[in-house]
Amino acid sequence: MGKQPAMTKQKSEVDLEEFSWRALLSYRTAKSVKVNVWQLGLAFFVFQVALVAWVIYSILNAHTWADFASLDMGFNGWIDHGRAADVDMAASYCLNASYDYDYGGGWTYYQPSCRYHFADSITTKSAVELFVTTMYTETSRVGWHCNVADAAQREAACTSGGSSLAQLAQIDQAELGGVVGTYTSDSIQCECMVRMAFFPLGVELMNVSFRHTFDGSSGTSEGQNPPHSLRGDSSLKEQQGDVHPLDTEFPNNRHFPSGAPVVISVGEMLAMAGLSLDTYNTGEQQDARSDRTNHPMTRLTGARLNVKMKYSNRNPDSGRPDVSITQVRAKAEVRPQTGWAGMGALPTIFVQIPYNHTYHTIDRYRQGIVINFQGTGIFYWFDFVTAFFAVVLGAVVLSAAGTITDFIAINLMRCKRKPGGGYTLALTATSQVLRAKRVEQVSPDFVMAAQSMVGALAVSSFRALDTDGDGLIDAENMVSAFARVNGITYAEAVEMTKLIMHKGDRGGGKSDGTLSFTEFVSVIAQDMMPFDKLLEYMGERQRLGMSRDMEINLNGLDEERFYELRKTEQGPTLAARLEKAEQALASGGALKLNEPKVALEVVDDGGRAASAHAATALPVSVVQPDEEGVLGKIGSFLTLGLTSNARERSQATRT
Repeated sequence: MGKQPAMTKQKSEVDLEEFSWRALLSYRTAKSVKVNVWQLGLAFFVFQVALVAWVIYSILNAHTWADFASLDMGFNGWIDHGRAADVDMAASYCLNASYDYDYGGGWTYYQPSCRYHFADSITTKSAVELFVTTMYTETSRVGWHCNVADAAQREAACTSGGSSLAQLAQIDQAELGGVVGTYTSDSIQCECMVRMAFFPLGVELMNVSFRHTFDGSSGTSEGQNPPHSLRGDSSLKEQQGDVHPLDTEFPNNRHFPSGAPVVISVGEMLAMAGLSLDTYNTGEQQDARSDRTNHPMTRLTGARLNVKMKYSNRNPDSGRPDVSITQVRAKAEVRPQTGWAGMGALPTIFVQIPYNHTYHTIDRYRQGIVINFQGTGIFYWFDFVTAFFAVVLGAVVLSAAGTITDFIAINLMRCKRKPGGGYTLALTATSQVLRAKRVEQVSPDFVMAAQSMVGALAVSSFRALDTDGDGLIDAENMVSAFARVNGITYAEAVEMTKLIMHKGDRGGGKSDGTLSFTEFVSVIAQDMMPFDKLLEYMGERQRLGMSRDMEINLNGLDEERFYELRKTEQGPTLAARLEKAEQALASGGALKLNEPKVALEVVDDGGRAASAHAATALPVSVVQPDEEGVLGKIGSFLTLGLTSNARERSQATRT
């Protein structure tokens, strides 16, 4: 057969070129299955939209694009007298019956009196808390031997109240009011107990003052790179070293620039929490007396305030992290915790040291405002690696849409129509098909059986291309096959043939310009093992006795008939056909060359094709009689010589 010189690149060159670098730069990608079921497509789209919205929401609200460090709070506070001295004994809460309250169990608060106190006598502080007393009980106990001469007079003074009780307990009669004492006796020890309640004057006008700091050094792990040191102090007007100024914001638009202590009155801080000392504390039980239904006043019970300082470089308007803001600000929240609050009892005061059953003691128990300071903070800055992983995480989450849709498609599509009408809860055909497509079960025997079937079906295709019957397909065969189809140009046919030959021609490790049957099948079944390897494996199975132990019906087709059938199917050899063609020409036949199919026919004197009684149809690439009596080069390997007489009797025509 004729060859295309441009297509005969040596196989060794191709292999060396591919193996040197192209084979090392291969890429593998996942195989996907496109499911044309609109319900599943709609579900997949909805899941994707929902997950995209969730990812965007998470990035914007969880700030996963930024790196951050935790900030720790430092605190130093105190309570000073403020304007408490502006309040006198005429205050509305002094000796006011509306402040009376009976808790029960002997704990009565009857018309509390007022007293002047300096701030340091009614306040305490700890590492993170400040306390100011708003009410305290003072319990005086006067004891004597029941056998003293004026025992009866003392008992009467205790229970009658007034000036006599004031003198007995050494109490200011103005403070005593209508309070009477409680007398107890065991025949030896007699005692008069007087319990009174007092309101320190002007507590709401005392000032809560404090200074606070933040430090992010302990909240920064190795590898984090904040834009600057994470330290600040509310007492600094300007930066000192690596410590930054710190502004403070409280509710009710109270702003405190850095450079001075934060100062807020007790009453104002209570207001920030929605409380007042002179309102009822409805979170506590009502008065234990049957004729009273009021709750205790907050001035009586006290309250707990939790001041939470939040340190951040968030935008003050939007509340979102802003990497352009590098200065940390402190924003305070004041939250109430109602109920009884206080610091409890003070040490006992001994007015008279106990001796011979005689004593005088004073005990005080405090309720008031406990202010607890808590501080947390986060400083944000943009970090490329953190942002990258946020995007990757979003992509991973987005892939869940496919997982959810797969689960629905394979397991939940169960509405199946019954043949007789109605529906049943069973897997639909769609689900069953998707299950088979999604999970590919590979068995070596099954794959090789499938490839063997491909080989059997490829026989007819191979013979259709192998027009000269030599068991090989060359480039001319391929181009000729494309020539029989409209819409394919010669250049396109040649280029496709080059590609087929380049990828399929693997004969013995070298390119010989042809495709054997095994190479032909390997091109068709490119996702399977090479067909020649399959044949080697089949022969090896026979040799090692690994053949399948099963019976098949061959209807008498044995090995001898198998090879005879091959000879019959392949027909006369090329040489035999040429010999018959020469004989037909010698007996008066004519030579006819059909250009479109490039085929040689011999026609007898009666005009009947010799192929009717002899297989004389012969594909040729060149037919050109010459002076030497040679008809031309037939095929790519055989020359047909004709005698002069035969040539004289022949007639060459082109149609």
